[in-house]
Amino acid sequence: MSPYESAGPALLALTQFRQGDAIVLRSGSEFGLIDTGADPDALMACLRRLGIRHLALLVLTHYDADHVGAAPAVSAMVGTALVGLPDEGDASAARLLGDLREHHADIHVATRGDSGSLGALRWRVIWPDRAQSGTTTSNEASIALEIAGKGVRMAFLGDLDRKAQDALIADGDARRADVVKVAHHGSADQSGRLYGLIRPQLALISSGEGNGYGHPRGTALDLLRSAGAQLARTDLEGTVLVALREGQLAVWAERSASVEALWTPAQR
Repeated sequence: MSPYESAGPALLALTQFRQGDAIVLRSGSEFGLIDTGADPDALMACLRRLGIRHLALLVLTHYDADHVGAAPAVSAMVGTALVGLPDEGDASAARLLGDLREHHADIHVATRGDSGSLGALRWRVIWPDRAQSGTTTSNEASIALEIAGKGVRMAFLGDLDRKAQDALIADGDARRADVVKVAHHGSADQSGRLYGLIRPQLALISSGEGNGYGHPRGTALDLLRSAGAQLARTDLEGTVLVALREGQLAVWAERSASVEALWTPAQR
């Protein structure tokens, strides 16, 4: 039996072998997708491999192409879409949301405090706070989620910058989490205070192989090491599966990477 077939209620980070985020959530027979990456062929190949034909929940954290570029490929599969507020005059975002509406997705613009469920998992929006972030769709307004269930709490930080991460602390929404999707592909613009509060058992970095940004940066890796996290990186390990087995997190990676390599910053 393959790791795909045996995964329990889990998190799956998909690598596009280029910069981008695409994370599948599974709870029983229900699936959700946080961002889509930019490559529709790679995304659909992985969804087919997982046997996914319907997405109960699609989250589009913000409208950068590396997070939503492949969204049209799944628009016909979506039940509910949780989206950021598009900037006025953003034609590409308008087309994307229009495509989802044409396929009868229920679209909801996310704001702090929104909540819902995906199977046995409960999700809650912890950012953006419109009063603090305004209406911009840039990185600092990314949708950030806390998702909990089966005794596991996970935090997904989109592309939040350090200012927004610190605002999470001020709002009281920074809590201990077992798994964290590291913000902005492991850029240097991170809050050590936030990761110190989250203290994740497992930190997932979704970055492209050989990306030109040098993600993940040494600053981010140092913060995660200080927080005591185990590390998983799509640029080095390809697809990463995280499952819950007998109450413990189990990690499977498509490719192997040494501990030393995982903690080595990417080259620009």
